[in-house]
Amino acid sequence: MNIEPFYYMYVNTLQPYAVRAKIARMHTLDELVQHFLRFPGIGPRQARRFAMHLLTEDESTNESLANLIRSLKTTVRPCTACGRYVSYRTREELCSICVDTNREQSTLMVVERDTDVTAIERARTYKGRYFVFGGTVPLLADEGASKKVRASALKQFALDHQAALREIILAFSANPDGDNTARYVESLLQEFVEQNPELTVTHLGRGLSTGSELEYADPDTITFALQNRK
Repeated sequence: MNIEPFYYMYVNTLQPYAVRAKIARMHTLDELVQHFLRFPGIGPRQARRFAMHLLTEDESTNESLANLIRSLKTTVRPCTACGRYVSYRTREELCSICVDTNREQSTLMVVERDTDVTAIERARTYKGRYFVFGGTVPLLADEGASKKVRASALKQFALDHQAALREIILAFSANPDGDNTARYVESLLQEFVEQNPELTVTHLGRGLSTGSELEYADPDTITFALQNRK
């Protein structure tokens, strides 16, 4: 008879409660670190620092953070036109940029993420409208990758605004996945562009270095990229 499992059960019962509780906390801590590692741009060291910081906060602060996370999906929704996130506290279905009649209606910039819109707006150079594509189509992606982005919504947006549109700017990150996404969008809009000869599709100039992400670009770099689009 193998008594090894019973031995470990016996040893475990001899462990003080405080020791067992500490082990349980460490398991929870490691699990939290794994969740932080899923965040964009966060490495193991940063993830552990975040988790350890939460241990130093008082219970009310952590509870407030937990409530905010729980309510995120029910208090924030995408703009029905461009896809930017807006608060449910407003009755408007459109974001502040889409309802702004002073924006140039003839120009549309297609970006990967909501955060890219924030980066462009910081430069105070672009005055047109936006469309958030919802991600990229990776160079080595499978056939299902295109279903994760808002391809059909972009085509519908272009159709709804074709009378005013004169330029569509593809503002994707300057890396292989961004370039592949730009090619995908060009093919997506090819028939639409052919039917509207006054419409042109341009790309940001290479003021953005290869491999860089638009979200982290400084205002001067974004301004230069806009001025040198082609």
